[in-house]
Amino acid sequence: MKKILVISHMANIPGCCQAEWIDDRIYEFLKREYQITVISGSHCFKYKHEIKHYRVPSILPYEAKAELNEIESMKIDIKSRPITIFYLRCMRFISKLLDRLNISLFKGEGRWFWMFSSLAMGLKIMPFKNYNFIYTTGGPASAHLSGILLSKIFRTKLIVELQDPLTGEDIGRNRWTIKGLKIVEKFIVSNATNIVYATKNASLSAKEYYPKWKHKIDFIYPGAKKLKTLKKQSPKQKNKPINFSYIGSLYQTRNLDNFFSALQELSPEREYEVNLYGWIAEDILERIIKLENPKIKIHGMIPREQAIANSQKADILLLVQHTDRRSSKTIPFKLYDYLNSGNIIFGLTYMNQEIDQILETHGHITSDASSVEQIKENLTRVFKDFKRMKNNIKESELIPSTAVNRMEKIVTDV
Repeated sequence: MKKILVISHMANIPGCCQAEWIDDRIYEFLKREYQITVISGSHCFKYKHEIKHYRVPSILPYEAKAELNEIESMKIDIKSRPITIFYLRCMRFISKLLDRLNISLFKGEGRWFWMFSSLAMGLKIMPFKNYNFIYTTGGPASAHLSGILLSKIFRTKLIVELQDPLTGEDIGRNRWTIKGLKIVEKFIVSNATNIVYATKNASLSAKEYYPKWKHKIDFIYPGAKKLKTLKKQSPKQKNKPINFSYIGSLYQTRNLDNFFSALQELSPEREYEVNLYGWIAEDILERIIKLENPKIKIHGMIPREQAIANSQKADILLLVQHTDRRSSKTIPFKLYDYLNSGNIIFGLTYMNQEIDQILETHGHITSDASSVEQIKENLTRVFKDFKRMKNNIKESELIPSTAVNRMEKIVTDV
């Protein structure tokens, strides 16, 4: 039986796209009778018995505190892990002391120190397992660093999957993080057996930036599973308002400001409602509330299964990108769930022909997220010709089995 060691700080966390991404991949490998071992952060739900799952906390007080906060907010089981919980509570106490002393070193969101925890667990379990390869994936890049060290020590193939590029325009909070991420990315690219990006654009950019290692750089669209429980929706009633729904986070330049401006410029008698599911940054939330538009409904964060069910109830699903250059190399994971919904997708994209091509090939709509006029033109089309556009939608083949096919090919070609 083939064996894979998966290292990811986020795994089996409902409502977290980084975790849902890896969950889809893991269960597809299980279908193919792989034996899966997962090392994740301590703040994840435990996988079922067919997956060996080690949940390890960070050694840094601030990171451990964040994990404990997430465990408590998600009400993850603690009775079966008294030692881990005791440790996390001690780390939270220490982090509070550090705050009082005004010591905030390594207080960022990178979870870099989890590298040492995942490395230690890997060193403990790998001597007793003959893994075919190690697979590391996001969120935090600390998983890739521990994966590289383990692959070197035990001479095992390593596939590093970068869900988002570590470097690029508009990526990084300041010049120090930008410089640091460039060093980390170069280290990862030069030492991994293969590097997989989630978009073709990102992989082509990486090949140009790292010509010495371009032979090991590839891309895989992750896709999303098709749920058998989902049923086809009955035809939209003629006089029923069009239900626009957005599922995901809104922050910084990923917002709906221009979309709402375009809606307001249309004739006021247009019948619609906009449902927002997910986390919304405070400044954006304030702007939405100031609109005083009763047709905009805010629902907050929901689990993925509920999000998928709600997407089925929608008429049009909104896909929103940042209006800065990071969007040219990224594809929101929710796109793949959206494609499986059978509903029209209204893409608010930015400098990304790759997404535009995927959407248009499947019969959906794309608008420049920075252009109120273009958004308004496409909204007019929707209100005028909804039924015909709905009938033009094509079924998606971007699913986890396709992603695993490509992964297996990459591994065998090494």
